[in-house]
Amino acid sequence: MNRTLALAALLGANLVAQESELRRDGAHTTLLLQRGPLAETVAGPLADQALAAAELAWTTTQKLLPISAGGPRLTVRLHAVEAEFRAAEKTGSALTFPVEAFPVFDTATAHVLLWPKLSAQALERTGLPGSTRDAIVHTVALLLAHRAAGAVPATTDCLEIVAAGVLVNVTNPKWQDGIDAAYDALRWQMVPPHIDPALNLRGWLLDPPAARDRSHHELLNGRRLVLAQLMSAQSGWAKKLLQKPKPKAGELAPYEAVLGEDWGKIQTRFARLRQELAPRWQLSQPVFELRGDRWLLIGDPDRHAAVYGATPPPPVPYVFRAKVEHHFWDDVSLRLQLDWDGTSMLGLRLGDEVVVLSRWEPSKGWSELDKRRIELPSGRPYDLAVEVHAKELRVILDGTLLVTWPHDRAMRGVWSLANGDSVAWLTDPRVEPLGAAKK
Repeated sequence: MNRTLALAALLGANLVAQESELRRDGAHTTLLLQRGPLAETVAGPLADQALAAAELAWTTTQKLLPISAGGPRLTVRLHAVEAEFRAAEKTGSALTFPVEAFPVFDTATAHVLLWPKLSAQALERTGLPGSTRDAIVHTVALLLAHRAAGAVPATTDCLEIVAAGVLVNVTNPKWQDGIDAAYDALRWQMVPPHIDPALNLRGWLLDPPAARDRSHHELLNGRRLVLAQLMSAQSGWAKKLLQKPKPKAGELAPYEAVLGEDWGKIQTRFARLRQELAPRWQLSQPVFELRGDRWLLIGDPDRHAAVYGATPPPPVPYVFRAKVEHHFWDDVSLRLQLDWDGTSMLGLRLGDEVVVLSRWEPSKGWSELDKRRIELPSGRPYDLAVEVHAKELRVILDGTLLVTWPHDRAMRGVWSLANGDSVAWLTDPRVEPLGAAKK
């Protein structure tokens, strides 16, 4: 009887595991979504979109590298439950700090966390977050680059540079600033003063540092992204980077196979490329991504999405403009934040029936400065303008002046956008001189 009960319990557990896992098979990859509590009506489209990302990563990588048909079938395990992902990460990741995706080369498996942890309402409305799509593409590209390298002992840097190139070919093939916040955020770290303007590329490549923590890992990814752009101008760059070096070749052989051996010229090209970088966004927490001609800004129930302007606003007077369409259910927390000067900032919160102007200070949190009642139902589009004058702030909605607030601030600090568990669509959010023509 005990054996019968134990067998029934085991079969029941297996059945629950199977029911909580969705499988999708593509031409080259298999997608397994461990959906946890997500309803199948939400999880099903996510699985389809995740498989599409994995297949796109394969075909894009194949244009850069010869991919052998041999070896195990590539599998993407997408985890909707963070605890399950962290358990797999603990035994499978080569890194010593938490990330949102990692490859297991021996089993040709990409483990990816569904991140950020959006609510079911948000996922149903917006589908797979761009951050998760990017993680799938990047990790699949790492697996394929490792396979293409074969017996060649490719360095982590070389594999990561190829994966960075694949990801940009998928998300931003013209290598443009301002249209991909995640791309901008990585390149932002390569722009002085965030990094030494006289950085010696050859010395950096001769002594590649291992990632110490998450922020250092992001810095290294920024470097790899810029290196991928530098190399992408050369025909067959990815294949050359992973090819077997000549006997007695030095440590720089993979890079010299792509860039040549004149490090004076290479350094000049590298410095010129860095001078041309003009990132528009500094992404603090996703989701902030361009879909069609609108930006999607959405956070999770526990942590707001936040994106900052990568450059300071122009001298006063200037104006923030955007067309906004805000869909909310419980959390009404879309906020424009102005003039973060290291000690405080102003915030304009737009909600169901109210527009609130507040000040935020680290020791006090938010304190209300002004409030206006207004009918602003979920989903109603509106034109927002916030004019910043030398001694006055004006909030204008659909051409109507709502708030006039006197101030004595410099108003040259960082500006940003933040949102919680609600869906905000923004068309052309920007800060510009007040006299600039409206778009």
